[in-house]
Amino acid sequence: MDYQHRGSYETAVVFQNAGAAAKAMYKGHFASDKSNAYSSNSQRKLVQTNNGKYHTVYVDDFYNILDKTTKPVIYYSKSTSSDFSGNWTDETIYYYSTAMNATNPSIDFYGNQVYGVFELKGGDSTKIVFADDYLDPATDFTILDVVYGNFGDCKPVIAVTKYGGYLYILIAWKPGTNSVPKYSLLKKSVTGSSVQILKNKINIPNTTSASKNLSIVVEKNSKNFHLVWEDNSNIKYQVIYYTDEDEIEINYNKTISSGAGYDKNRYPSISLHKGDDPIVTWQGGEYHHGWDYYMVVRDNNNGGASLSWHSFRSYGNDVDKSNVNSDDDISSV
Repeated sequence: MDYQHRGSYETAVVFQNAGAAAKAMYKGHFASDKSNAYSSNSQRKLVQTNNGKYHTVYVDDFYNILDKTTKPVIYYSKSTSSDFSGNWTDETIYYYSTAMNATNPSIDFYGNQVYGVFELKGGDSTKIVFADDYLDPATDFTILDVVYGNFGDCKPVIAVTKYGGYLYILIAWKPGTNSVPKYSLLKKSVTGSSVQILKNKINIPNTTSASKNLSIVVEKNSKNFHLVWEDNSNIKYQVIYYTDEDEIEINYNKTISSGAGYDKNRYPSISLHKGDDPIVTWQGGEYHHGWDYYMVVRDNNNGGASLSWHSFRSYGNDVDKSNVNSDDDISSV
């Protein structure tokens, strides 16, 4: 069988042989058979914008009827109201993600606009791609880095804030197994469409080649980005501040897992609650007759600017990974 107009959404199906059959392929809503559909936990896959609507991204396979190939792409959907359990829109495929294999999307928002980043593979290279506006099907994309190998392990993260008349977007990722994590700082006029790259592919201060699993959040309408990462079974935290001269400074740095008592500290996730106070979760492992893994929670009631970190809290003994999201006084993991 063939299609009369292969590039059209509606077209006649041409059966070229007697007894030929057509097979329909459907995409289930929020359905994916990919093990990495919503991984990794350090990345933000779900946000709620100021109008109350929820937005999510995930990975699933897409079958291209034109070249009869299957590849993983990025799917996006949003709720039609502020009711999380209510109706959601049909998924939209990010157009650029169909060009090659795509994975590990991460999103953030400002106001009612959603922005994101993901990995895109072509041949032996992996591109770190910034999506200017996830809500626009004709969205613009900016390629920030091209690395070789490491597809699926870069795990880029993103945080967006507004200061003055501009949006500032900080994106961080791990370029390779033996590489130091990098960041890019982007600037965009609130009323314009062009994106300016202020800093690109810069080594993140205080990180090493052992640093991985980055997670990031930003104080909205400020210049403070909060970053956590895993480094040799320790969880590191620092506040990254950008100056009025568009330079990066480190305001605070601390190993926040120190004193927790775990042999392994892995897979951190960060959010802000009670205003702009950081809350961090991670997996803590200790060995008895076998490994027990707990979810460790630690927060700070002074925006990370002092040593007033609260005591460790831990839950469960068979925890894989956790992801933390907060709204005012409520935190969910």
